[in-house]
Amino acid sequence: MQFVQREHSSEPITADTIELFSRYYEEQLTYKSEILDQLLKCPQGTRYLEVQAALGNASFEMLNRNRQIDITMQEDSELCVAYMQHRIESTELAGRCTLLSCTATDMPFCDESFDLIFSINALRTWEDPHAVISEIVRLLAPGGMALINDLRRDLLEPFAEYRIRELQGLDYGDWMIRNFVKSWRGSYSMAEVVPILHDFHSVAWKVKEDGPMAMSIELVKEMRL
Repeated sequence: MQFVQREHSSEPITADTIELFSRYYEEQLTYKSEILDQLLKCPQGTRYLEVQAALGNASFEMLNRNRQIDITMQEDSELCVAYMQHRIESTELAGRCTLLSCTATDMPFCDESFDLIFSINALRTWEDPHAVISEIVRLLAPGGMALINDLRRDLLEPFAEYRIRELQGLDYGDWMIRNFVKSWRGSYSMAEVVPILHDFHSVAWKVKEDGPMAMSIELVKEMRL
């Protein structure tokens, strides 16, 4: 079966669309409950890092679900970082999350600084996914896990059509549909992700379906002998 060619067409977050994106990400989280549950099963004291946090919806949901954890969030958009900072200051999350404005390929941390690194709905936006994953592997502690979750372009069209019908019933549905289609066309297929991972020999990795429309990449750093 042939799938459409990948298009680099993700819509940027701007001051005019930031509230729309926040609602869009919040709505998408309804499909990520199992992923968030998996991330929260880690033992107390786990050092969390979210890569390309966008507006922080996933991390904020995790912080609200489990008040014993802290999360560091990396984002390269100053607009998004300012939005998250305002949200933190207006809630009880201050002191439990650290915001970092920098690129995902060059983060100012020592090697092996985090036990669990995750990224949701961002893989398709990375100009150089190999470089980002290389940085994730560098920061991952021995025995630690990274989880990258995003749409996949090799979903069957009936599922995309069903998703579009769902969005039609929402406020700003037309905008959400346009953004979903751009995101879908800009995402990777599972087959395209595998060659990117072949160079990483210090981690065990696998790519698997996450429901009918998404995929997860799991990386586990080898323990030292």
